Amino acid sequence: SHKFQGTFDGNGFTVFNLKIESDDNDYVGFFGYINSAEIKNLMIKGQITASGRRVGGLVGRAEDNFKIINCGNFVDVTNQSTSSDYTAGILAESYYVNYSAKGTIEGCFNQGTIENSNGYASGIVASMSSGTIKNCYNSGLITGKTAVGIAGASSNTYTNCFNTGTVSGTGTAYSICSSNYADYDSCYYLNGVAANDDAQHGIGMTEDAMKAEAFIAKLGTDTWKADTSGLTNSGYPILHWQQVTEPTEKGQKLDVPKGLKWIVTGILPEDAVTVSALQGLTANIMPLEDDDF
Repeated sequence: SHKFQGTFDGNGFTVFNLKIESDDNDYVGFFGYINSAEIKNLMIKGQITASGRRVGGLVGRAEDNFKIINCGNFVDVTNQSTSSDYTAGILAESYYVNYSAKGTIEGCFNQGTIENSNGYASGIVASMSSGTIKNCYNSGLITGKTAVGIAGASSNTYTNCFNTGTVSGTGTAYSICSSNYADYDSCYYLNGVAANDDAQHGIGMTEDAMKAEAFIAKLGTDTWKADTSGLTNSGYPILHWQQVTEPTEKGQKLDVPKGLKWIVTGILPEDAVTVSALQGLTANIMPLEDDDF
């Protein structure tokens, strides 16, 4: 497989309608395989259905000193493999040829649905070790045999990460990570979204607390901001580089007309007119005598 090496800067653009269908492919993703590369400032939307060892929305496999910065995944990723493989929104698996190499994932999020019923499923990265995962969040639905909201990895450093997406695992389910050897610094999860969550693997919080300004301040206002419309991340904090989704106005609200008189009658006279103004709204209009005004 050809490996992408170099820097890809998406300049804040979004790739729409990505569609990948693949069988028996080891490296599946918008980038199948990268080596010592930097991917930044990119969002992707679409659908990936595959049967492979490493299936990621953004990257299938990353090697050595890679960086994935300020990227977002909305792609729904389904791995139909019957073996214990890796599936994630941002990166499926990291691998180090150079054992002194370190991978970095920073300022990234997943809002896609990630499914891998027979293997590892994660919002951000399914398998990674000795790396840094910072200022990342997952709000997507994660389903797998071993399922995690942020990362299925050991010996990593997790800083300012949180999970609000439901995580369902037939084996285990954690919001941040299942490893007992990772370094957790300011990592949080919504209470009740993953069966195995505990104080060793993050700090549980209520919905109201995670949507409060105090939580944004705790994460750091230089990197995080409020989802003021409630449409970008269901009211939970978003990254500073994300644009807030504004509601779309589909019509204009009209004031209630003045000077109209509504009359309810049992039997209408012959000169009454029935008017259907809107679907589901019917008005019966009858001529009135002068002294009714």
